[in-house]
Formats: sequence, C-alpha cells, structure tokens
Amino acid sequence: MHANDLAAEGADLLQAPRTLVYVDTSFLMWMTRIGTKSRSELIAWLTDWCGARLAVPAWSAHEYYRHLKDRTILEELATHLTGMRNIAEHSFDFLYPFLDEPLGGASDNTRQLVRTREVLSSLGGLTEMLSGCSEQFHANAREVTMFANAHALRESELFDYFDNLDAVASARYEGRIPPGYKDRKKKPLKVEVEGEMAEEGRNRE
Repeated sequence: MHANDLAAEGADLLQAPRTLVYVDTSFLMWMTRIGTKSRSELIAWLTDWCGARLAVPAWSAHEYYRHLKDRTILEELATHLTGMRNIAEHSFDFLYPFLDEPLGGASDNTRQLVRTREVLSSLGGLTEMLSGCSEQFHANAREVTMFANAHALRESELFDYFDNLDAVASARYEGRIPPGYKDRKKKPLKVEVEGEMAEEGRNRE
C-alpha cells in the first residue's frame, strides 16, 4: 500500500465512530519529553479527531506513574549526557593523531584542528544546557498526568474483576483450582493447622 493511501486510511479510522483510541505508556512518556507548545498542539489534535473515543487505560496510567516515581526519563537523560560529556572532554586527544594529516585536500591541518575543538566545545555546551531541564521535566509530567486523568476510563470491568480477586487467590492457594504458570516459583503459604504449621499451595511445584 502506498504511504499516502495508508495515511488516508489511518485518518479515516481515527475519525470513525467505532474506533476507540487507547494511549499506551510509551506514548505518555514521549508526551513528557516534548515541549509545552508541541504537546498542546498534539492534545488539541487528538481531541479534535478522537473526542470521547480517546482513553488512557488504567495499566497505562499506572506504568506511567511508576516511571515518574523511578525518574526513568531523567535517569536516561543523565546517562546519555554523561556519554556526551565524556566525548566533549576526552575525545580531542584520541582524535588528534588522525587529524595530524591534512584531510579533504587541505593544505594544512590547522582548520580541521580548530573545527574539531569548536565541535567538541559546542557539544559540551549542549550537555550543560540539557543538564538544567529537570524543572521543565516536572512541569511536563504534571501536564501529562492531567491529560491521563482527564482521559481515564470511567467504565471498565476491571473493578468487577477485583471484587472476587481474594476468592480466586484463596482457591488457588488451597489447590481447588490449578495454578497458572507464573505461580511455579511462588513459595507456599505457612498456615497453622491444629497447633502445627502446614504449607498451602503445594500444587505449584
């Protein structure tokens, strides 16, 4: 399918009343990285095209909150900036022997040495500039959190599932229903039976 045809089909699907648009965690994370103006334009576009059909599932919002708590974006940025800073501060000595010979038909190596220092200096300046974006990140995160809360699913079978979760768990521990494959490494519960300790959930083995 041609790219233009694919884009047109995607646009039709987005506007179709039957289409539900769910926002996943990676999209929320991307929304946090971009600037306020770009994010506002994106939200306006989503609202215009999707309206009430746009939703942020509970699992997506929960994972996003966990990433905020763990400072995932800031940690990733810090790691990247450390690499950039190392390049800016320590690359010239490594590169110098390769720049000793004039390159690209130049008569001498003066210009390429100067240019290399300029590039590395600019990279160091960029690193320092990006190091101060923590405050803006928190502002972005607040805006995205408001977006997620505003589009949270209001009606879901998820809460009905939670209503009998304790009963299901109890049945699995007592062995009245087979355990799932993820239960294999879970330790049995210790319960007291007539003054003695016994183990429940032995069917996980």
